[in-house]
Amino acid sequence: MFEQNRMKRYKQRLRVSVERGAKGTLEAYLFLGQNERLIELMNDYREFLPFETLLGKFLLIPKREITEITPVDSTGAPVGLKTNPYKVLNVTRNASPEEVHDAYRTLMKALHPDRVRAAGLGDELIQYATERTQIVAAAYQEIVEQRERLNRIDVPAA
Repeated sequence: MFEQNRMKRYKQRLRVSVERGAKGTLEAYLFLGQNERLIELMNDYREFLPFETLLGKFLLIPKREITEITPVDSTGAPVGLKTNPYKVLNVTRNASPEEVHDAYRTLMKALHPDRVRAAGLGDELIQYATERTQIVAAAYQEIVEQRERLNRIDVPAA
């Protein structure tokens, strides 16, 4: 019935952020073969790629839907790249201090681990929420410090 002498293929699980155009962003796991690179996977013959969501659900996504795919670490930050704090808070560089603060408060309220815990969700999601709130807080702090430095430079000494 099944071939017993088939070689097993071991795959490594790679956490990625997948941009799907109008369908938004998805954080999930992608499976790469041994010694396989992400670029090779994207350019092979298959029309669909299998992903495992952070909640364990498996999805097949057409490659034509994928506009960008970025490896990320356990906190969701791009691997090897410094995260753009404006992108984290989803504000523009010329956003007012009030807009930046409002975006920060909205994200912190939505992602707060106590809110996840109160919803009765599992420990893995609580840990994820904790990591994401740390990223949001760091992004907000970085924007505030950048703007304070710029203000000190712009104001001449008396």
